[in-house]
Amino acid sequence: VHYSTDDMDDVLRHLQNAAAAQADAAEALRESQDWLGRALPYRDDDRIAVRRLYLAHSAQNSAASGLARSREELDIAKGILAQRSKNNETANNR
Repeated sequence: VHYSTDDMDDVLRHLQNAAAAQADAAEALRESQDWLGRALPYRDDDRIAVRRLYLAHSAQNSAASGLARSREELDIAKGILAQRSKNNETANNR
């Protein structure tokens, strides 16, 4: 199966974007865990605990968003490869 340079550059870009989104998500999860750990000792001080839990929740939302971006980028790359493979298969059957 032969892929054009443009196709491969496009796939590479989407794979790099997916990897970056996964790295961002992993960092956000670490941040969330850190804020949860910081909130626990202050459970008797509602104001501090609530603020830290809010920050943990925000970091979890960022992680979920990063994972969704990663899935989208991987789906795009997969679609490009699948379409190119289908086009090559059709051309080879002629």
